[in-house]
Amino acid sequence: MTIAEVSQKFDISADTLRYYERIGLIPPVPRSKSGIRDYDEESCGWIEMMKCMRKAGVQIEALIEYVTLFRQGDDTADARKAILVEQRDQLVDRMADMQASLDRLNQKIENYERSERERRACVPQGGDTGPYFLAFPKSSMAPAIIRNAPKHLRRTSTSRAVAAQAARAASASPAPMAGRSTGLAT
Repeated sequence: MTIAEVSQKFDISADTLRYYERIGLIPPVPRSKSGIRDYDEESCGWIEMMKCMRKAGVQIEALIEYVTLFRQGDDTADARKAILVEQRDQLVDRMADMQASLDRLNQKIENYERSERERRACVPQGGDTGPYFLAFPKSSMAPAIIRNAPKHLRRTSTSRAVAAQAARAASASPAPMAGRSTGLAT
């Protein structure tokens, strides 16, 4: 197979294939009489293995050492196995770390989804209650003044500034109405 065919087959650029051969990540590829790379089944097997190992995050240095030992013959079988065992153990550790990260992300996403469900359940039906009132579950449409609500229920779609203004207004004593006596002697 030509380098273009191998490149297409394994979805690896021709430059990457040449690089892998140059640094010793794959053994030297057989050449045609005119010096063109002629990838045989064994060469393609090495490329497939290296692509798989790199995708798994195996270090290039470890793979180069493995190929070097392989080229030295059967006497290096134990050393090659040791490299693969070490890389497998590192991969298992990375997978455990990734699983822990995935579990944490799933937990965070579930928290957001739960909050969204709770927020939807607290939207009042009907008219606008204004900034002075909290939204309660649909089954209980009783509004409450923000400053009197328990802290865990003080979530509202209004901004904090509006909520604070509403709380101040609710706690202020009402101004006497014009034309009415305040009950104080004049």
